Amino acid sequence: MSEEILKALMQLFALIVKQDGGVEANEKEYVNNFLTQQLNDETVHEYMNLFTEFARLEKENLFNSKSRPTSVRDSVIIFGICKKSTAHSLSIKR
Repeated sequence: MSEEILKALMQLFALIVKQDGGVEANEKEYVNNFLTQQLNDETVHEYMNLFTEFARLEKENLFNSKSRPTSVRDSVIIFGICKKSTAHSLSIKR
């Protein structure tokens, strides 16, 4: 998996978990398990740090369980990431 795709996935994971009020332990574990299946230990740590940075774990209230709708800004970011990832993926296959 390319570095560009992994970075995009970390951004998407972070945006998605922020929608429900913060990152929960099981969500962080899911991302870690996904990365562990794809990468070596050192690289897993690097991408977990990237996920943490994107999700701003230090600043989020981890005990806030209120759901909130996806913001327009986050929707635009998600769409941009998906569009860029698709274009990148298509260019690799050619």
